[in-house]
Amino acid sequence: MKRPLLLALEGDQLALWRDDGKRLHALGQFAPTSAGQAACAQQLASYRGQACRLLINAPEEQLQQIHIPPLHGRDRRMLIQRKLEQAFPGLALRQVIASQREDAAHETLTCTAMPENSLPTCWRDLLQQTPLLLCGIYTPCQIASHLLSKHANAILLSTHAHGFRAIQQVDRKITYTRYSAYPEAGSAAQALIDEAHRLLRHPAHDSPPALLLISNAETLAHFQQQAPELAAQSLPLSMAESASLDCTTAYLARLSHQAPPEQLAPATWLAPWRLARRQQHFFYASLALLAAALIYAVLQYESSQAAQQASQQMQSMTARQTNSETPSPEALRQLQALAQHQPTPTSDPQA
Repeated sequence: MKRPLLLALEGDQLALWRDDGKRLHALGQFAPTSAGQAACAQQLASYRGQACRLLINAPEEQLQQIHIPPLHGRDRRMLIQRKLEQAFPGLALRQVIASQREDAAHETLTCTAMPENSLPTCWRDLLQQTPLLLCGIYTPCQIASHLLSKHANAILLSTHAHGFRAIQQVDRKITYTRYSAYPEAGSAAQALIDEAHRLLRHPAHDSPPALLLISNAETLAHFQQQAPELAAQSLPLSMAESASLDCTTAYLARLSHQAPPEQLAPATWLAPWRLARRQQHFFYASLALLAAALIYAVLQYESSQAAQQASQQMQSMTARQTNSETPSPEALRQLQALAQHQPTPTSDPQA
């Protein structure tokens, strides 16, 4: 099965990526102009009917934590929808991205939302007109929860094409996220250092958080050179090197191999993909039934052939025994007695 096509939106720039199972391949980056949309549509035309996942790296993303009693089924879904409407009024793209049971009476839900215009109208219309099948919209916070799964408290700093993102996790819950543009004066490394100092100045937990940096080699080297005080602290510092300053591929690689179970797209946006998936399931089920019917017919034919051969062998053996065996005189007398309905005479032992 083909892996879904990957789309990454940062600002108003849309980038396309393809995963061949080994690594990601860039298919192009397009601006929201007439020429950019035409080039993007031409590129997408070669992927007719293929599913796609969209990662939106938007500054407008909001995070909130809501608390609900432990419910199940329809009651839980209705309560969550009502809580989301109260927490994010007017925001169309909203979803629960993580849940954690605090005790027997409380459950904490981490929710994210962004306005509908986070996906520009030109790109939304293009996705609806192209033969691609949108199967989900995701945010960096959802991917970060997987990247930070080994740490209870952590800070993730990642660089992108036009800015950097900071994500903070406290007690295994994403509590803060911010996307900021690079300063006009200063390097990307200095922007990461300032953000790390700001988050560490007021720690959200007693234990020091782990610090994870995702950027290119040059930025990571400058970070270590310009921030020796961070290296001197007892922080679990880990760095993931990317090929370029834009490390969106780190998020896309995780999204391609293990997409989060929840996504932000409204149900109406996913209707074509769900219909295609039902048709595909029906097609495979029909093939399975046809294969089962063919196998049953073959087994029935082989069984009838085996029974026919066994019957012929028994008839042959009976015929051979009839031709080869000569009845004894005693057996002839018994047959004659039976034919005449008379008792069979017995010999006198005194004779």
